[in-house]
Amino acid sequence: MNDFETKAPMSSGNDDLRQQCEGLQRQVTTLLFAMVILSGTLTVFLWRQARYARADLEVLKLPASQVLQSFKQEKPIMDDFLAKLADFGKSHPDFTPILTKYKIQSSPVSVPATSAPAPASLTPASAPAAATPAKK
Repeated sequence: MNDFETKAPMSSGNDDLRQQCEGLQRQVTTLLFAMVILSGTLTVFLWRQARYARADLEVLKLPASQVLQSFKQEKPIMDDFLAKLADFGKSHPDFTPILTKYKIQSSPVSVPATSAPAPASLTPASAPAAATPAKK
């Protein structure tokens, strides 16, 4: 009988441990079920958002292509204007900070031409003469 009594406390400890394991298993099962539901909900939400984004893209394709086409047509005009600004900045050193702020630089083709007018721009007489043609 001593052997039987000795096993009784161990079996009650095993019962507590078994109940704890069963409780943990139920909790893990519940969490896994909740994760499946949450991931399914998120998947449906993202699928719907992708569908709406595709529909918006189809609506915006035509106006975007028109904007790009007009940009391509006006690009030479803008490049010419930027080149004139760079030339104006060469003859007017006060304008250089503005060109630097907007990162407007002269093209590599006009760099050799820059070395010749640079000494002339140091004299005050050449600066007003260059300003008059630029305003026209």
